Amino acid sequence: MGAIRSNRDYVHLQSHGPDVLAGHQRVYVVVSSSVDRSDCRHVKGLVRGCIEFEGLVVEQDADDELACVVTRIVSIDQKGWIPSMLVRSFVSDRQTSILTAVAESLHTSVESVAL
Repeated sequence: MGAIRSNRDYVHLQSHGPDVLAGHQRVYVVVSSSVDRSDCRHVKGLVRGCIEFEGLVVEQDADDELACVVTRIVSIDQKGWIPSMLVRSFVSDRQTSILTAVAESLHTSVESVAL
């Protein structure tokens, strides 16, 4: 019996901006989308998925200046069938790594402003 899924790869461009003020709240935004690049050729044995849109917005909590509210929107075409159990696991793991990266970035920007 063969593998129940094929490995995927994604070529995407991610952009994030500096903190901005929206009203009286600080907001941090990260967006990404798949891109075509001639120097990123398809790899035999991998299925090239497509990140149609991924957005992450981190807003300062209106009631607690030391807390934040995170909103994440994702639309991915995985280009084929993947068991739902694996998709849920991937989304959970990816969300944790994205939130950790954003938290580290925000911490770094706060430290550099404080210096």
